[in-house]
Amino acid sequence: MTYWTEVRIKIAPLHLEEISAYLFVLGCSGIEERKNEILVYFETDKWTAEIRRLLRTFLAERFPQAAARHLSFTKFKEQNWSEKWKETFKSIRISKKLVVVPEWETFRPQKAEEVIIVNPKMAFGTGRHETTRLILRLLPEYVKQGRPVLDAGTGSAILAIYAARLGTAAVTAFDVDPAAIANARENIFLNKVADKIKLITGDLSAVKRGKYPLILANINRNVLLALAGKFIEYTVSGGILILSGLLESDFTRILKVYTRNGWNLKDKIHEGEWLALVFEKRE
Repeated sequence: MTYWTEVRIKIAPLHLEEISAYLFVLGCSGIEERKNEILVYFETDKWTAEIRRLLRTFLAERFPQAAARHLSFTKFKEQNWSEKWKETFKSIRISKKLVVVPEWETFRPQKAEEVIIVNPKMAFGTGRHETTRLILRLLPEYVKQGRPVLDAGTGSAILAIYAARLGTAAVTAFDVDPAAIANARENIFLNKVADKIKLITGDLSAVKRGKYPLILANINRNVLLALAGKFIEYTVSGGILILSGLLESDFTRILKVYTRNGWNLKDKIHEGEWLALVFEKRE
């Protein structure tokens, strides 16, 4: 039986990008964003006194206002993970036509409503975060019937599932996290689209190079900056790339790097402080 420790850090989620890399270095297995805090999950046997000390020191240096508050820790069994989610995860309306529903909830869609069922675990992409919702709202405009899609950093596979529902011929979806791929596999079967989605554990280099009309990437800024030139090699001429995981403050730098690497900005939408950008491969 695996035991988990949930660590609550009282800082705004907009700071997550600044600390997530260090949290994973410390050995965390998952991160969840809340309105005014970040929840971090460690296997309890890895949540040692030394890791606590390192985390407190890091926060004191970067975010003194957070370190001044007591971190809270909760221990629970692996079998209780889904019960914890059920307490907080409810149906989420993404648009007039799309609703994301947890596996355990009964939902009766109205006429013309589309439902995506998710079993939310540690994988990112449940529709609760603005970046996921932004891409979901863009997909009906950019998914073309019978044309393939590449989903980078698929997480729960929610974007891949919706692309499959919208009529794409096939989706190749990859993620470096084996736990995310396991959750993605579960979700694609729940939504009866397993025949349309190929899952790969690894980064972009693990994907056989092909030419995709549409690439989706809801990842953090630093990874997106590193992939600007590589995405070009996987895109057809005039192909579309939709990025999210970005703050308004990231826009100027992202635009500069992607423009330099052969992309033209086609569209920009936002929800709160979060952005989704649509780029088109330059002819």
